[in-house]
Amino acid sequence: MQPTIHLVDGSGGGRGKSLFTCAMAHYGQIHQYPIQLFDADEAHRYNVKKFYSDAIALVLSEIEYQDLDQIWDALERELIPVVNLPAGSHGFVCDWFKRNGLLDLTKGGESVRLVKWFLCNPSSQTLMLFEQSLDDYSDYSDRVVHVFVRNLHLATERQWREFTNQLETAKSARGKPWKSVFSSPQIKVMDFPKFPPYERDRWESLGWTLATAIAPSDQFHLLERQRIATFLKQLSQAIDSTQIWDNIPTQSETQKRLQAAQLQEKTQSQKTAAKGFAPSKSK
Repeated sequence: MQPTIHLVDGSGGGRGKSLFTCAMAHYGQIHQYPIQLFDADEAHRYNVKKFYSDAIALVLSEIEYQDLDQIWDALERELIPVVNLPAGSHGFVCDWFKRNGLLDLTKGGESVRLVKWFLCNPSSQTLMLFEQSLDDYSDYSDRVVHVFVRNLHLATERQWREFTNQLETAKSARGKPWKSVFSSPQIKVMDFPKFPPYERDRWESLGWTLATAIAPSDQFHLLERQRIATFLKQLSQAIDSTQIWDNIPTQSETQKRLQAAQLQEKTQSQKTAAKGFAPSKSK
């Protein structure tokens, strides 16, 4: 498995990053992927950790990078880091990758891959910040995948349609047609479906996982649970369409591989020790 770090970022605050991260956690659970959540959005009181208590809170500091080093520690434990980033943190996090030469590292013979889920609305600022991220990671374009996530909750269908049509002829700040930019195999596009507002508000007030929200309870009646389940199904299909998670081993498969590696290491160690104490043959 190629070691992969997932960053949930966006074109500003209020783009749905925390909800998307929670939905990604649910996606990982139903597919039994070994995900480790990280929540760096201190300004919003670590909103993801409110719903998923096993998420690790990170403090982004321009002085010390040690908290971010926990992301690499997760990779070492054969886990898949999914990191909810606060608004405006792109430059700091990108600098952490570059200062540590993280994308130059390999693990198990595989280079580290970065997947950046970019939550956005249909605006010129979105395109400007998206292009900045592409530029900042351009030296590692073969190892970085950007996913342009159109949050359908942030605009009407008509506004998204007009925005998409404009991209057919518009050019980036560097003069490259956006149509050509989005044709790159390292750029994916997906829609983030609308979470029904009544059910979303109730779910947020309860602080439940999404799996708990769709389970029978006295907080959501059958039709409300069905609306949440439909939202999650649509989102799962959208994530599948990016093929980002194809061929990822499940948690049990990862555990079996680790146990096999540990057993092999132990056996080799025993053989080495036995060889060291073997009596020498007399001439």
